[in-house]
Amino acid sequence: MNRETFLVFLVVATAWAVGISIKALRCLTANKPYVFGMWDGGMLRKGKELGRGRTQVKLVIAVLIAGFACALLAGVRMPHEATYVLWGLVIASLVSDLTAPEKGFDDRQ
Repeated sequence: MNRETFLVFLVVATAWAVGISIKALRCLTANKPYVFGMWDGGMLRKGKELGRGRTQVKLVIAVLIAGFACALLAGVRMPHEATYVLWGLVIASLVSDLTAPEKGFDDRQ
């Protein structure tokens, strides 16, 4: 990946993580479940819900992703090592989301 592509990736990752953080924080303060949209859950997770605990995990991971991406944009860390941390956080977020119990609009409870 060349430097320009990497910088575009970091800007997109920062914007995505900040958006996720704001959404998760609003859900936690309003005491409502986190409901995935197309932009944060894709086709597979759209309409599904996360409970309070999973929303807290999502908030922490999104804040860490935004922090690492901003640090990389500012040149604070060596991109090679910090990129592994950033990808690890993205994978942790995906695992947390995909292992959540299935509660959503199509359940008949």
